[in-house]
Amino acid sequence: MAKGKKLAILALSLCGGVAAAAAADRIYTTPNPAAELKRLFPAAVAFSPLAGEPLHFIAYAADPKTSPSAPPSGVAFWTTDLVPQEHGYHGPIHILVGMDMTGVLTGVVVTYNSEPYGYFSVSRRSSRCSSRGRR
Repeated sequence: MAKGKKLAILALSLCGGVAAAAAADRIYTTPNPAAELKRLFPAAVAFSPLAGEPLHFIAYAADPKTSPSAPPSGVAFWTTDLVPQEHGYHGPIHILVGMDMTGVLTGVVVTYNSEPYGYFSVSRRSSRCSSRGRR
């Protein structure tokens, strides 16, 4: 095999390995979000697979397979894909956000949240803060 061809195969293998590693780091709490996408875009008849940079779904009012020139009606994205290092107190909160093509939010669906709740999860106010009748 030619040296250039071996180098190209090596480069493709490395790129594939990096992509696989990045996908392995992703946490899939909702591997098939069809119901959540339909909640965000009730009039949509089709959705693209999760793809692009940043990763997103595209919602269509007409099936792009039968109408290739059908314009998208909106996009949906996971907040964990848009800002992967942003975490809550206990870890990432998986939120699927829908947005129409004018930039208006169509909805927000929280699909996973492991945040603690109740009095024990909130730190007490410091003595420097005013309590104004609350203790």
